[in-house]
Amino acid sequence: MADGRRRQAAAGAVRDARDLEHPYGFAAFTVAPGRHPDDTTTMHAACYNVNKPGGELSVFERFTLHRKRSDGRGHR
Repeated sequence: MADGRRRQAAAGAVRDARDLEHPYGFAAFTVAPGRHPDDTTTMHAACYNVNKPGGELSVFERFTLHRKRSDGRGHR
């Protein structure tokens, strides 16, 4: 928040527990923190289904988050 207060992000996702073809899944993340103060941090996320019966993986969703680093000028 602009005034320095922090707010807890909404967390959680709901998947239909009756999805018998994809009963399990996981997410993998890679983070590029930026090279210098005031640079941009980038986080790539990929969500995978673990498919039955053999446990093969399939990509369910991919997304990327970007945020300006807080160690640059004007953030101290």
